[in-house]
Amino acid sequence: MKAKTHPVPFGAAVGILGGGQLARMLILAAYELGLEPWVLCPHETDPAARVTANWIPGDPGRAADVAK
Repeated sequence: MKAKTHPVPFGAAVGILGGGQLARMLILAAYELGLEPWVLCPHETDPAARVTANWIPGDPGRAADVAK
């Protein structure tokens, strides 16, 4: 029987565009899976930015900000 492998390596970074409630829930789930979530959103007080130290200030709708 073949051993199951995790499709994403432990500690892999995951980028999330937007900082709302859904992004917050995604970040919390990413931590449980051993992933490193990063979020791009305008304000450090956005729900998702409040649960990760990996916050990048910017507008997810601007290509230049996403390219960062």
